[in-house]
Amino acid sequence: IEGLLEHLLVPTYEQPECWVEEAERQHILQRAIEALPLNQRVVVVLYYLEGLSLKEIAYVIDVPEGTVKSRLHYARESLRKAVLERERRLVPEVAYDFT
Repeated sequence: IEGLLEHLLVPTYEQPECWVEEAERQHILQRAIEALPLNQRVVVVLYYLEGLSLKEIAYVIDVPEGTVKSRLHYARESLRKAVLERERRLVPEVAYDFT
C-alpha cells in the first residue's frame, strides 16, 4: 500500500510527527481500494501488493496488457480522488475573521 500511496500523494512519513497521519492515510487508502470495482481492485492488488508486472497481470487475468493499463489508470484516478476527498474532510476548515 505504501508504494501506491507514494504514487498518489507526496509522502510525509519522514517526519515522526506525521506517523499517525500516515497511518490514517493508509487506512483511508485501504478503504478506497476496497470500494473499487472488482476488475480495478484486482489489478491494483496484483500490481502494488503482489508486485506483478503489467504483462504478468494480463496473463493471470487473461486480458490484453492494454486493458490492464487502462484499469490501473482508472483505479489510480479513483483512489487519488477518494484519498484527497477524505483527507479534506479530516482537515478542519480554518475560518478567518478579518473584521
